[in-house]
Amino acid sequence: MLEAGQWRRLCLAGHSPTLLSLLPSCYSGDLLHADGSPKSTLREEGVYSVNRRNELIWTLPLKAGEEKKLNYSYSVLVTF
Repeated sequence: MLEAGQWRRLCLAGHSPTLLSLLPSCYSGDLLHADGSPKSTLREEGVYSVNRRNELIWTLPLKAGEEKKLNYSYSVLVTF
């Protein structure tokens, strides 16, 4: 088994001043880093997997016209 790093980037844009709760972003594996301190939750269907299935939810203020870029990384076990 080989551990590989995965990176994802999310881009958000606000249309009016609001507190934004982003829809969950799902991943399998172990979270290494996430910008913006999201809430990480273990999904029920991933409890017994080698690479557990999780979801991240961000809640953050976003002004009209403001953009935020959020990065997160995780590791997974793979075989070949």
